[in-house]
Amino acid sequence: MAPLPTSPVSTSLLLLPVPTLHQLLTPQQFYPSIRQASLLTSSHLTIYLLSSLFQPPPLGLPPSAHWETIQTFLGKVYGEAVRVAQKEGRVLFEVDVVMQGLGGEKGDERRWEGRNEAEEGKGWEVVWRLEGDDSELPSSLPTLPSSSFVLPYSPSPLSSSSFPTDFYKNSPKSPLPATYPVVALGGSFDHIHAGHKILLTMAILVASRKLIVGVSDDALLVHKAHSEYLQPLSLRKQLLSSFVNLINPSLEYEIVAIKDVYGPTATDPDIQALVLSQETVAGGEAIAKHRKEHALSSLHTFIISVISHMTDEELGDDGKKMKEVKMSSTFIREWIASKAASKQD
Repeated sequence: MAPLPTSPVSTSLLLLPVPTLHQLLTPQQFYPSIRQASLLTSSHLTIYLLSSLFQPPPLGLPPSAHWETIQTFLGKVYGEAVRVAQKEGRVLFEVDVVMQGLGGEKGDERRWEGRNEAEEGKGWEVVWRLEGDDSELPSSLPTLPSSSFVLPYSPSPLSSSSFPTDFYKNSPKSPLPATYPVVALGGSFDHIHAGHKILLTMAILVASRKLIVGVSDDALLVHKAHSEYLQPLSLRKQLLSSFVNLINPSLEYEIVAIKDVYGPTATDPDIQALVLSQETVAGGEAIAKHRKEHALSSLHTFIISVISHMTDEELGDDGKKMKEVKMSSTFIREWIASKAASKQD
C-alpha cells in the first residue's frame, strides 16, 4: 500500500462501493475513508457511489418507498465530509455525492463529459479506493489520474437495528409509485451547499421525467443577513444546472425564478410531487391550499429531515456529530463577511 500524500491535493475522487442494502444501511463503515479523503482534499471532493441500487426502477430501489433510507445515507456521507472540512476551517469546501446508474447507461456516459485529465484542469488529481475493493470500475468513468491511493476500510456487520422504519413500507396494501413524472422544489439556493445537494438529489431520484426547481428572485432576498454576499440569480441558476446535470444528465429539468412561495405549482397541472425541507413545510401547506382552491390536483409531499430539528435522544451518538455540521447559506455568508472584515482590520 503506497503511503498517503503528506499534503492535501486540490481535487479528488473517492470511490465507495455500495453493492447491497447492507452498505446503504450502515454508512458509518465509510466514515474513516471519508474523513481521510476530506482531510487530504483542500477544495473539491467527489464521492462516487458504485452501485446498482440507484438504477431507474424496477432495476434499482424504488426511491419513494425507501426515501428515509436513502436520504439518511446521503445526509451522513455529506455530513461527515463537511464536518471534517469545517473543523479544518474550510467552509467553502465543495463535496458532490454522485450515484452510479442514476439516469441509466446514457446518464453514466454523459455525466463526466468534459472531465478527463487533471493537467487540463478538468479532472481529479487523485483517486481514493477502499482497502480490499478490487471491483471493476465502470467504463463510463473518465481517464483517472495515475495517482491512486488506498484508504483503510473495515466493513461493519449487519444488525437488525440497522433497518430503518421505511424498509418494509412498500407493501401491497399501501403501494407508492416508485417515482413521479414531474417533481418540483424551491429555495434560495445561495452558495449551494450540502443541504441543498441532498434536497436536490432526493428530488432527482423521485422524478422520472422532469424536475422543476424554483429559485428565489433577487428581490425576495434583499432582507437576508449579509445580503451583500448573496450570489446573483444568474449564478445560482447556473450552479444549479451544473449540479442537476452531474447527478442525472438524462433528466429533463427547468430552473425558474420565483417571486412568491408558489412558483409554477400555482398553475402547473402536470406536477405530481413536491419536495420540501423542514423549513419549507409551511410553504408546502400554502401550496396545497392554493391548488385545492383552484381545482388543481394535490401533490404528494416528500420531506427532507433536518438534523437540527431532532432532540439529542433521537440523534444518538452518530447524529450528535452531524449536528455540528452547519449546512446553511446564512452561515456561509457570515463566514465570508467575517473574512472580509478581518482583511480590513
